[in-house]
Amino acid sequence: MIHNNKKISVCTVTLSPSLDYHLDLSELATGTLNRSVSERFTVGGKGINVTRALYNLGISSLATGFLAGFTGDRINSGLSPYVPTDFIFLQDGVTRVNVKLHHGCETEINAGGPYISPEKFNELINKLDILETGDILVLSGTIPPSLPKTSYADIMERIKDKNIHVVLDTTGDALMNALPYEPFLIKPNKSELEELFGTKIDGIGDTLFYARKLREKGAKNILVTFSEKGAILLSEDNKLYYTSAPSGVVHSTVGSGDSSVAGFIAAFSENETYSASSALALAVATGSACAFTDEFAEKDKIYSLLDSIKVTEFSEA
Repeated sequence: MIHNNKKISVCTVTLSPSLDYHLDLSELATGTLNRSVSERFTVGGKGINVTRALYNLGISSLATGFLAGFTGDRINSGLSPYVPTDFIFLQDGVTRVNVKLHHGCETEINAGGPYISPEKFNELINKLDILETGDILVLSGTIPPSLPKTSYADIMERIKDKNIHVVLDTTGDALMNALPYEPFLIKPNKSELEELFGTKIDGIGDTLFYARKLREKGAKNILVTFSEKGAILLSEDNKLYYTSAPSGVVHSTVGSGDSSVAGFIAAFSENETYSASSALALAVATGSACAFTDEFAEKDKIYSLLDSIKVTEFSEA
């Protein structure tokens, strides 16, 4: 894939980016006035988060998707000095502002975002024609209300003959509709897995049972994260890997799941004969390092955690 005469092997798609407004509060009380202790803006959206985490790991990725209004301009200007961007700008509306309230725990208020017409969505699909065999395409986040729940499946239909490695990080109908196109990697967390199958999951055995169901529907590698309890990977060669998470003080979980995706991609993109166990280890290290910082963790911080991550392999999953 060539962008501005430079080869790019990873492309992230964010259908509904956001400008995240973080407010630190000493406490939160409903029905009355609250005052923040401090505030900051960050660029958000799951695909963009993957791009930012990849950048810290030394992996370049092209960020695309939809932006609108002054908030869209702010997002693009914040990203473009560091990573290549090729967003489609919408004429109407503004890119959403999500509010993150930090008050001993995290309370999130996510907006809906601007309207995306079928014509603009087709423009995005056409833009992805630059993908070449062996490239990695990250489709990440919920599908906006103005687009059909088959949108990720529609993108994968367009590129199905190109042998593109699709990383799909979404849930619900958006995930299930796309599984027949055999995504290279999906990454549900425990609660998302429970929501998908309408059940309570307890332990690795339950997790493996439902991961196998996703394998039967088409997913090649299934990475399930358990926050502070670690993660499992059901690999495409039907082996099961597990690791606990490293210890540390959690500052914020925003972007940690996306960082895990970036860690896995980084391990794979540097060598397609990657080790599944090392990919899982780097995924957990990157996600944990993000949680232990206020922003996306630097490479040194990520790799400092690797020594404490021990992956157990079960040859028969």
